[in-house]
Amino acid sequence: MQSNSHINKRLAGVKFMLCDDCGNQLACGVTDQNGEVVFDCLPFGKYVVKEIEAPCGFEKSDKCAAICIDSKTSNPTVEFVNRRMTGSIKVISSGVDCCGDCRKRETIGRGDRDRDDSNRSQNSKNDKDRDSRSNRNQNPCSCPSCQGGDPGW
Repeated sequence: MQSNSHINKRLAGVKFMLCDDCGNQLACGVTDQNGEVVFDCLPFGKYVVKEIEAPCGFEKSDKCAAICIDSKTSNPTVEFVNRRMTGSIKVISSGVDCCGDCRKRETIGRGDRDRDDSNRSQNSKNDKDRDSRSNRNQNPCSCPSCQGGDPGW
């Protein structure tokens, strides 16, 4: 008996149960490094083999194999297939118009403007710089997107 994945690589560590034709459990076995488990020294009769546990990363097979051992078929082989469990990853990309600091900087900028208005005569050079920046784009945020530059920044 062997357990194969969808790429025909034999699997070690697959657990099988052997039952008689009435469903009574007779033995359990685990596949070796060659993907095989052998239930031997069985008298002629009808048996059922069922997979009960697959190795991590593989789906357990729901197959039940009915086997008859008689004088014509004394060493039958049964093959089970375990499919590799797979999943997918979804990636979502979102664009942002600016660096996200606009609200914070806009509030700070307004506070600075209010404060500066009272001291305009002392800070006329700073006011001119800030005013030219504000006139260029009504947002004091310095990111290139807010200043009319590259939106992919």
